[in-house]
Amino acid sequence: MPRWILLATIAFLALAVPAWASETRVGLHLDLPVPGREIGDHELGIGAGVTFTTMTSAYLGVGFDVNYHYWPTSTAYAEEFDRYWRSRQFQTLASSEFAFTAIQITGHVRAVVWPGHACEPWIQIGLGAYRLDRHLELQGTEGTYGWILPALSDRSTVPGWNASVGLDFRSSDAVTLGLEGTMHWLGAPADQGSTLTKGLPGFSAVTLGAHVLFGRR
Repeated sequence: MPRWILLATIAFLALAVPAWASETRVGLHLDLPVPGREIGDHELGIGAGVTFTTMTSAYLGVGFDVNYHYWPTSTAYAEEFDRYWRSRQFQTLASSEFAFTAIQITGHVRAVVWPGHACEPWIQIGLGAYRLDRHLELQGTEGTYGWILPALSDRSTVPGWNASVGLDFRSSDAVTLGLEGTMHWLGAPADQGSTLTKGLPGFSAVTLGAHVLFGRR
């Protein structure tokens, strides 16, 4: 490689990447689920929580999220879940619609695409657990044919992961405002046997939200 190309590259990186000290950002966010295959539009869903990120460099950060979600299910998802419930419990749901509530506890890794500017786009991957409450209402006598298989609990902890894209606007040295979109994927209950959860429909949700972060280098 010609020496001038190497020197030019080093000079460009020195100008493009600002001097960096680690930064911790703590904030609040609010989001709404987008109606889709699993998310219904018969009522308003909502999510809120806290986020914590330590930027170890200008480009990378690690942290965690603790969020509450209220996700109304779509009719199509409720029908799919009802078919699963009939096959396992010989009971049916009392309604073609129901809603999840979930407590999300996930760790994340964030990559900032264009650091050191007033407007910073970023991507983020999170992994952890979701504590679900399905709020199921069943027709018939509770416990009918319960001796065949143990009932799937209304409340269960499931593994999950999420992927986000966002855009942050530095309004001051200590305050950042931002927008984000997130895709959540939830798995089968981790504490249930494979026989019981075989055929259990998966669940995913897309949320759009805004956040405010506080932090200083």
